[in-house]
Amino acid sequence: MTHSCSQFSWLGIGSRRRRAAATLEIIVCLLLFLTLVFGMLDLGMGVFRQHQATSAARFLARKASVHGAMADEMGKWGPGTLIGNAGDGSVVGNILATRMAGGGDLALVSYRVEWIDGSNDMLLDSRVRVVVTIPYSPAAGFLFGGTTFVLSSSVIVPINH
Repeated sequence: MTHSCSQFSWLGIGSRRRRAAATLEIIVCLLLFLTLVFGMLDLGMGVFRQHQATSAARFLARKASVHGAMADEMGKWGPGTLIGNAGDGSVVGNILATRMAGGGDLALVSYRVEWIDGSNDMLLDSRVRVVVTIPYSPAAGFLFGGTTFVLSSSVIVPINH
């Protein structure tokens, strides 16, 4: 009487190969799942940093719009261009630093405030542009070759005061 290998699988002879294949499938699926989860977290951090840049630019633009030619007690800003970073200790840098809580190194968060019509006078319908730039290095930087992305946001508002 001859016996095939499949007849002995219930004895455990062929089940070792099946257990090894199942383990391999679990490892591949788990690696894929963890890669997707950590990729989503990394992308979420990038979106958060972009939101920080946009929120800071809007806030700084509102502040700049009320510091026009008619602002006495608050102090006048402009019409010269203001350039710096959130860690430079200037009035604008300190305002920006308050919006960057948990934002990492403040010296890397830069701003540019410029009066695009050449004036800071509300009566001349002048406008101010604020650009805030934040670097972002993904945690999975090895996939991008250690690249740092520059996230930037620009806002233009009319002078209100």
